[in-house]
Amino acid sequence: ETLFVDTSLAIRAQASGQTVSPDLLSGGTADVMYLALRLGLIENLMGGHEFPVVLDDSFAQLDDDRAARMLEAVVQALLGRGQLLLFSCQTRTSAMLQALDIPHHAIVL
Repeated sequence: ETLFVDTSLAIRAQASGQTVSPDLLSGGTADVMYLALRLGLIENLMGGHEFPVVLDDSFAQLDDDRAARMLEAVVQALLGRGQLLLFSCQTRTSAMLQALDIPHHAIVL
């Protein structure tokens, strides 16, 4: 798949020769597209600077396998670039961080 972003930051995906907007896709797929957009913007805007990134239940609509892969991808993209604050109401997120051996500090409210 290929993502396209126009000057108003509207995105659409191209796959198998078709171009579609996120509102025609599943909620999880749309979330992945928007997360990719945010990570790309962070990369462009922050360059080599350290920065915090705050995500709030960004993986809620994904199945366990896709959520784990996205979590791993986000951590890889941000590795050594700043702090990731990940808010989630799902207990699976902490379990995924442990299973992926990603260092973290969990605070349960």
